[in-house]
Amino acid sequence: MSMTVFVINEGSLELPSSWKDETVNMFTTVQGTGGGGLSFTISRDTLPWGMTFASFARKEVDTLAANFKHYEQIALEPLEVGGREGLLSEFRWDSAHGPIHQCMVLTAEGERVLAFTASMPGRMSEEQKQQVLERIATFRFKEPPAEDEGQS
Repeated sequence: MSMTVFVINEGSLELPSSWKDETVNMFTTVQGTGGGGLSFTISRDTLPWGMTFASFARKEVDTLAANFKHYEQIALEPLEVGGREGLLSEFRWDSAHGPIHQCMVLTAEGERVLAFTASMPGRMSEEQKQQVLERIATFRFKEPPAEDEGQS
């Protein structure tokens, strides 16, 4: 059975190559158990067969708009992430715990889609939004492993 090494900050483990990575990484500006800070998640998905990134991204935005209570689109614009096509969607909606302001950036490498999402209870300031976008701008896709040129 073919195995793949899966790496996280804390270490690594071997998993069968047929297993699909659907992890979500979450970071927060809140210390301890307090609430009210900005959270930042990175989630993963796979482009469906025959679907372009642009179609997938538009479908994701439309799904959020249809499912979030009092959804309000603030911005929807293309941008580049790590040299790849991306889409920024900034929006607000009402959760069970109150209003939420989010900036979601979608991008893809091959069939692999990444969603970077910053969420803030209430309203995200322009400075917070810029800081989030600056963090996303630092993202670089992992280089594919070099093939051994001496192997046949």
